[in-house]
Order: sequence, then C-alpha cells, then structure tokens
Amino acid sequence: SSGINAESQSVLFSFCLHVISFSLSIEPSQSLSLSLSLSLSRWLSCRLEIIGHLVIFFTALIAILQTKSINAAEAGLAISYAMSVTQALAWVVRMYSELETNVVSIERANEYSVLETEKDLTSDNAPSKTWPDKGISLSLSLSLSLSLSLLF
Repeated sequence: SSGINAESQSVLFSFCLHVISFSLSIEPSQSLSLSLSLSLSRWLSCRLEIIGHLVIFFTALIAILQTKSINAAEAGLAISYAMSVTQALAWVVRMYSELETNVVSIERANEYSVLETEKDLTSDNAPSKTWPDKGISLSLSLSLSLSLSLLF
C-alpha cells in the first residue's frame, strides 16, 4: 500500500482543493473542472485499491485452502507479491494516462503544423520604412476602464 490510508488521502485531497480554489482564486469553471478531475482520480484510485485488496485476499485464501501442497514460505512469498499489485496497478494506469496526454499534445501540434498560415498584411497606406520618425503617440477618443471583478 501507499503508506497513507484512504481517510488521510481524502482529507489531503479536500485541503488541496480548498487551497487551490480559494488561495489562487481560480475561475469557477476551472475550479469545477479541477474538482471533477481530482474526484475522478480519487474514484479510480479507490477502485484500483479494491482490485489490489481482492488479489491479496484471494491469494491468502488459496494459500489457506492449499496448506497441504504449499508450505508457509511459498504462501508468504505469494502474499507479499500480491501486496505489490496495488502499487503496480496504480503505476500502470498513471503511466497510461500520461502517455495518452502526451499523444494528444503531439496530435494538437501536428494539427497546428498543417494549418494554413495567414496572409501577409498589405495596405495602401503602409507606413514609411523609417516609421516612427518621432517618439510621439497620439490617440484620439481613447477610453479605459478597470473592472474590479477581474482583480479578485
């Protein structure tokens, strides 16, 4: 097992979600996405742990039922190997997920590489080659506003 029980992981997960959501002021839509992602990750982790515990249980059950043909050392070795199944399952799933994510990024880069480039900007009123001649900027009818909702 991972050394941290499910209750501790759940508390840690809740704390991390709280810190991320409120301290960094993530936009609500992103917070929902992050929450769903972390919840699904935890759901998958619980299912993998259940599968791992079932493997350990059935290994121990077979060792108990086959006491005449399996000695104690072999039974102990089989059970200790079965205990590493949970970690191996989690590692395989994590690596597969990372591989899939990386493949998607390669697919996106490939799609962007075959996009048609934009045409060059051409204008009848093109500025001269020495433009800007002076360090003066003139803006007519310029208005700026600040939304306080974007700051917090």
